[in-house]
Amino acid sequence: MLPAGEGNKIGDTTNDYAAVVSLDARTSSQIGIAIKNTGLVNNMLLKITSKLNFNGLIEFTELEDYVLAPGAIVRYNELKPVSKIIVYVKSEIAETPTSWSIENIVRYV
Repeated sequence: MLPAGEGNKIGDTTNDYAAVVSLDARTSSQIGIAIKNTGLVNNMLLKITSKLNFNGLIEFTELEDYVLAPGAIVRYNELKPVSKIIVYVKSEIAETPTSWSIENIVRYV
């Protein structure tokens, strides 16, 4: 999990959705996340969920199956009060991984 505040992470996609970033939002008033498909060939699918209870079992889908073409960037802002934001990514075409980069900033109350 990335700590609250600023952070970044890079990696490669797989055939199935994998949680790549989990943000602790319990003391924040706003979260901004920038996600980039840094690969050259394959599209990346993006899913973002949130939890009201940090350790709870219920995840709310905020964004699902959002397609990011190679080189594309999306910015996601969460303004609702939540405890946790989780970012998932996967390859659109199986067995053809692509790379990704995620930057986040958490604003405190």
